[in-house]
Amino acid sequence: MPRMPKWLADFSEQAFKGAYKQTVITEIEYYAPKLKRVRYQGDALRTVQWKPAQEVEFRVSDTEYRHYTPMYWNQEAGYTDVLFYLHGKGPGSDWASQLQINDELLLIGPGGKFIIPEGSSKIVMMGDETTLSTFYGMQQQLPKGAADVHCLIECEPEAMDWPEKIGMKAVPLQRIPSFTGRVQEEWLRQHLKTAATATAYFLSGNADTIKNLRRLLVSTGVPGAQIKMKPYWLEGKKGL
Repeated sequence: MPRMPKWLADFSEQAFKGAYKQTVITEIEYYAPKLKRVRYQGDALRTVQWKPAQEVEFRVSDTEYRHYTPMYWNQEAGYTDVLFYLHGKGPGSDWASQLQINDELLLIGPGGKFIIPEGSSKIVMMGDETTLSTFYGMQQQLPKGAADVHCLIECEPEAMDWPEKIGMKAVPLQRIPSFTGRVQEEWLRQHLKTAATATAYFLSGNADTIKNLRRLLVSTGVPGAQIKMKPYWLEGKKGL
């Protein structure tokens, strides 16, 4: 629900209290000026069975909601960490940039099916700066036997060292100006020529890039069931 009238959003918070979890921000860390980690703490989070890459949702304005994927969830201690890319191009980024310690927020979720299937032995993850939190979380809890893992992150020049800064295993490739997704397509073509087909492909980030990558995979015989997709943004559109 990326957007709804203010009266309906207010009503939902009162009528469906069970779906909202009360949290307070207890930690904030900047890995870079535009890369911000926020810790949400709350007793309600102790009751949640979270799986890596499942997302949560926040109300970021009177009428707007945004989905984010935690990079870590500690059920016993009752907190979750979310990594925000502060690109400054929408209400979600504006909201995240203003978050401060001791802010109290309602968290919705987690949920979603963008998770690693059991038995996956070869995994490919492809995305951009918006997917760092997602893929970091997935890498922390890879299934046993998944030794062959490739992770590609398409980055602006300023973000080339971000995967390393958060302790994530990934190959950063610099984005070609005006050609979003091109470096990912070229990488995937070369990978498909030299490597065996993966048991699971995780495509996330830009919606158009995901569509093109999926088309490339299907054209080489990869079954659609092995391709998992999670778009976060599309040029010129708000509220994915």
